[in-house]
Amino acid sequence: MKANDLLDMIGNTDDGIVKEAKKRKKPAVARWTKWVAVAACICLAIGIAVSHNSSNVVTDNNHADTAQGHVLETPQKMTVKIVGWAGDGFRVTVIEAEKNTIFPNGAELTIVFNEETVFILSDGSTITFNPEDDSTPISSIVGWPDGSIVHAEFTAYEDYNEGNHYYNRATGSHLELVE
Repeated sequence: MKANDLLDMIGNTDDGIVKEAKKRKKPAVARWTKWVAVAACICLAIGIAVSHNSSNVVTDNNHADTAQGHVLETPQKMTVKIVGWAGDGFRVTVIEAEKNTIFPNGAELTIVFNEETVFILSDGSTITFNPEDDSTPISSIVGWPDGSIVHAEFTAYEDYNEGNHYYNRATGSHLELVE
């Protein structure tokens, strides 16, 4: 089709059809609807950010804080395998939950140290953790390598969540190397 043919067709259009098309109006969209959509997006973004930050309580920094959440009247016990040292704590896997009902066998968590944490060494001597002493890492002082089996007592913990892996935390009170 050539341009002239198209113009002829347009020119032959019934005037009634054109007038009727002009009468029809698009439905009016309220101005506030776009602002509601913007506000909903902002709320969603804030909700996602807050949710993400609250689920990642532990960081792999050099000064892990004491586990907050639940403080126990009497320490709970478990036997764990050290997976790796992490600043003021170590990552472990529970190999024997013993009588504790908080961390099951196979649980992954970080045992954090505070000023009340006591390490009982193989010769029977003890070392109390000093969070103020940054001169020598506690892993060098204690000397327990990754893979070591440790009897661990803990006095505080955060709720266990299987999907949190090493972000689960407990505060160690007495830690003793198993021979």
